[in-house]
Amino acid sequence: MLRGFEAGRISAARLLSSQIRNVTIAAESLAGFVFEPGAVVTIRLPRHEGDADERHYSVWKSSAEGKFDLCVTLHGLGPGSRWAARCAVGNPVEI
Repeated sequence: MLRGFEAGRISAARLLSSQIRNVTIAAESLAGFVFEPGAVVTIRLPRHEGDADERHYSVWKSSAEGKFDLCVTLHGLGPGSRWAARCAVGNPVEI
């Protein structure tokens, strides 16, 4: 993991509509911390070549249990959209 990123896991992923997926990420290191709605988080998305893309998302909601939600548009045009479409509960993620 690169410096400045924390380990997390997908704890839920569900469609809100045909084009919006709500992804909940949990990270033990965030326990006790609550994001302000609209706060920006960076997600590292691994690529097949061993490199990673970074995408920035606004926090939709969060809890003191170390969880926060993102809503991602599923337009299929970029790495973030593709990640959100295929992520599953238990998948690791760097935030």
